[in-house]
Amino acid sequence: METLKTRKAELRSIMRAALSDIGREQRAEWDARIEERITESSLLREAEWVYAYAPLSWEPGTQGFLERILTEGKRLALPRTGPKDGDMSFEWVRSISELKKGRFGILEPEAKAEPLSAPVPGERITVLTPGLAFAPDGRRLGKGGGYYDRFFAARPGITSVGIAYECQIRDDIPEGADDMRVAWIVTPERIIQAGLWCRP
Repeated sequence: METLKTRKAELRSIMRAALSDIGREQRAEWDARIEERITESSLLREAEWVYAYAPLSWEPGTQGFLERILTEGKRLALPRTGPKDGDMSFEWVRSISELKKGRFGILEPEAKAEPLSAPVPGERITVLTPGLAFAPDGRRLGKGGGYYDRFFAARPGITSVGIAYECQIRDDIPEGADDMRVAWIVTPERIIQAGLWCRP
């Protein structure tokens, strides 16, 4: 009998292959459209803090607007994995030049004295969230480490925004009891809100 773990592993394999097959020019076009769509939306416009990520080569790109976030006066934070499996904190980033390759080969900030382990009460925080696939109702298929699931579970009410290409939007995302859904999904074509979708 197929288990939840098996279904997730199979879908991760399918999605990694699909994302790896996207050409560089197509990826650049889609990334630019995602950047335009999200920066013109209230999701970013009204945020005081933006928690983002540096993408792997096959993930939807965010590097094009990390600098833009900083130049617009937003406070930017990126994830940093700890020495123990499952540990992840967000660190304040003042310049993209601060980033170094971490334990998984992902660019991340160096450890600081005071990691942003919890949102500051009253501040508006938008978390740009990677994933291999998303469902229109907010279900998310991550890479399997559970980092973002634990992060969101400990911080209810924070605004989570999945970043994806249209080919990553699927209805068949398996979901376990500990999986956390995102509130929004931004693609090159649209902005989806937890089971609904709308133009920005």
